[in-house]
Amino acid sequence: MFTMICPVCEKSVNDMQGLALHFRSGSIHGDGKHASWISAEQIEHGISDSDLSDVLIRIFRPEESLIRWARMEFIAKFYAHPHPFMEAMQKPTVPVLLGYVIEHRFFLKNWIRTLSMVIHSTTSDDAFEYEVENVATEYIGLNGKPSHLELLLRMGEALGMSRKRIMEYSPLPETSQAIEVWYGISNRYSWIDTMGAMHVLELVADRTLVDDGSPIHYFNPEILKGSDYPEAVKNFLMEGYEADVGHAGEALKIVQAATMDDLTTRSIMLRSMDAFYVYLNARMRRARMLEASWGE
Repeated sequence: MFTMICPVCEKSVNDMQGLALHFRSGSIHGDGKHASWISAEQIEHGISDSDLSDVLIRIFRPEESLIRWARMEFIAKFYAHPHPFMEAMQKPTVPVLLGYVIEHRFFLKNWIRTLSMVIHSTTSDDAFEYEVENVATEYIGLNGKPSHLELLLRMGEALGMSRKRIMEYSPLPETSQAIEVWYGISNRYSWIDTMGAMHVLELVADRTLVDDGSPIHYFNPEILKGSDYPEAVKNFLMEGYEADVGHAGEALKIVQAATMDDLTTRSIMLRSMDAFYVYLNARMRRARMLEASWGE
């Protein structure tokens, strides 16, 4: 039987009409999460079930390839109306960059933990080799280059925060909430869905998204050329700027070729993107907290 997953609560439904009825039921019973998702997707409140079903079809676009859909949906969620973090990264302040450092350390540790589940579960040699290299690059370092975690910590140090101080922070609730979503996905769904959920997030730094309509890059690329920021900041940002163009695409090709239930995979990817939006909010809140403490 055809099934798909609600991108909010992961309830299984039979089709788009079933998903529309599910959202309607959630709204009727005062479930704020489903109502908030409808609002975030700019779906008109009070829309009929049949029209809502049509809107959901336009969101999931089953006729479109998974990779193309992922790129366009990521742009719609994060760049059509740029997330405040992306706006801040066009000319980031020290608090914004330190907020990035503090919260992203927890993201990277979860990245390793979650994608290790892919390594454990996959039957694909391509996925296995891809994720083993990915884990090494992110956490250990590869081919004589420092890990992304090490580059992140060096960025924090260059901005005036000691490594010891960075390590003393606990994650903000938004970061913990997002990590709970991702870790849950890795425990409840296939390696294919887990891989799709995590690697779709790498589209954030894919500079070719501007070719598909994104009005801005993840950060202003002029940062990499000028002298306004320490070299350690540029070294960290350069890693994503250079790697994620091909990196996300390669992973999503593996997912697209392997998935047997494309709409379930899309639902899980949407769930992951929504968690990422919340996590980016944590970076901004941490920045505001740092600004406030420095102003005292």
